[in-house]
Amino acid sequence: MPNMRIVYVTRTGHARALAEEVAKLTGATPIRIVDKVDRGGLIGYIKTARQAARSLATPIDDPIVDLAAADVVVLVQPVWAWSVTPPMRSWLQAHKAELVGKKLGFLATNGGSPGEPLKKKFEKEFGKLAAFAVIHQRDRETKRSNAIAAFVAALK
Repeated sequence: MPNMRIVYVTRTGHARALAEEVAKLTGATPIRIVDKVDRGGLIGYIKTARQAARSLATPIDDPIVDLAAADVVVLVQPVWAWSVTPPMRSWLQAHKAELVGKKLGFLATNGGSPGEPLKKKFEKEFGKLAAFAVIHQRDRETKRSNAIAAFVAALK
């Protein structure tokens, strides 16, 4: 398995669970990007969707991630307005130079909408992905596990 880093953003815990499943398969440690914006409740949800749809960045606590030794970087986030989340965008913008030449994987979780718009937006702004998958929150455990295993296999 290549030297991998897993960074994730979560609002409700679904993305954290996916990051932890990837970690179990790879031995990498998931590292959380902490969003400094309160996204709780209906107001937070609306603010979240608006910022994501407008491709805005947001203040984060930028975790220390040793990207120099990484061959692969896995990004995990929920789907917000079919876009890169504002905290993930902030992290990607801050580390864009360090990500050059790395194999990128993008794993997202959502309530059931298609992931292709998210993939297109990501690749247009940040570059080609080696692996991409959207795991629906209602997927059965077997389907989710199989999708994550296929995602990880694509990164080897």
